[in-house]
Parts: sequence; structure tokens; C-alpha cells
Amino acid sequence: MAKTGQSKADIARRIGVSNAAVSDWFKRDDLRLSTALRILENYNCDIKFTLRKKEEPTMMYYGFMNTINISDLDFENKRLTSLKQAIKASGWTMKRIAESLGIAPETLTYYWNTDDCPISAIYCIAKLIDYNVSYTINSIYSK
Repeated sequence: MAKTGQSKADIARRIGVSNAAVSDWFKRDDLRLSTALRILENYNCDIKFTLRKKEEPTMMYYGFMNTINISDLDFENKRLTSLKQAIKASGWTMKRIAESLGIAPETLTYYWNTDDCPISAIYCIAKLIDYNVSYTINSIYSK
């Protein structure tokens, strides 16, 4: 909003939702991945989420700890496949993830089936399985 000078009402009109819906996103400080993608597409931007295994020590010599980045997984094509792969690679089960998040296992199944979830869920799951999440937003203006 700061970059474009637009108000919540302007955003609501542009993406076809009510002003109350946009206000709700700010109150909850969260929105669904599909909603974020729809907003960004309307502003000719895209978002790329990246999962990285937290750095783990690999060896110690001369008092210095060397670290390596174990894994770099990207969310591509609005897919949550990389998140599922990270869960599996970390040895977690969907049941354990659901229990730790205090949600029903069916909720995770819904996320995978719809290929959509709250952005906060991505961060919460990543934290559980010891991954960091980062994102970049890029303009996709064609010239």
C-alpha cells in the first residue's frame, strides 16, 4: 500500500472483495496463499516462497564451526509439494504436524487437496520441522 499509494478500499475494488475482507486481513495479519497470489497478480507481481533447512553444524576444526545448507525447496506453481517434501524429509508425520499445530489431520489433507492454506500455516509447519521460510516478491511487468 505504501509503495502504490493505494488504500484498503482501492485494493478491495481491484481484486473484487469487500472492504471488510481487506480490513480483516490486516486484523488477523494473515491470509490464504491463494489470496496473496491473487492480490499480487492484480498488481503484476509474483511471490516465491523458499524453504531452507536451518543450518546444521557439519564439522569442527580449529575452533570454527562449518555449516552447510541442507536443503533448498521452492514453492512453484502455487503448489505446496515442497512443504510436504520437507515434512517427509524431516521425519515428521502429518498426524504429528496436525497435533502440534492443534488442528485436525483433515485440515492438512484439505491444504494438500486444495493446494492452499493460510500463509501462517507455512511458517508454523516450517518452524516445527526446523526449516526457515523466506519469500521474494517480484514485478512481472512485461515490456
